[in-house]
Amino acid sequence: MITQTPLGLNYPIQAAKSGYFDQTFDINQVAKVNLRNLLMTRKGERPLNPEFGTGLHGLIFDHNTEELGELVKQIIISSTEKYLPYITITEVDVNRSNENIDSNRIEASITFTVDSQSFKEQTLTIII
Repeated sequence: MITQTPLGLNYPIQAAKSGYFDQTFDINQVAKVNLRNLLMTRKGERPLNPEFGTGLHGLIFDHNTEELGELVKQIIISSTEKYLPYITITEVDVNRSNENIDSNRIEASITFTVDSQSFKEQTLTIII
């Protein structure tokens, strides 16, 4: 849903044609930005809200097993339910390719919908 009132900043942060920063008017884009920010924030990183964020960065050097993939899924879903309850995650796919294993990366594709909107699914891919 697109509104007349700006809902947040567009990322990456950049200059706008009018005003200081490019803003978004689309709730789906805001949800995607908020989800990315949640998942990329480490617990303890926000001084006045130390529980906000995830422990995903701490998993980078763990053995890349099936159990690690399930733990990543569980962290993504539980963090989203707690901090972004208006987002419904429909699928989390953790890429366990040899390239990611050899370079100590976790790559996850998250498919989600925004509850207050139509059932338009979006996908966000994060690499940690």
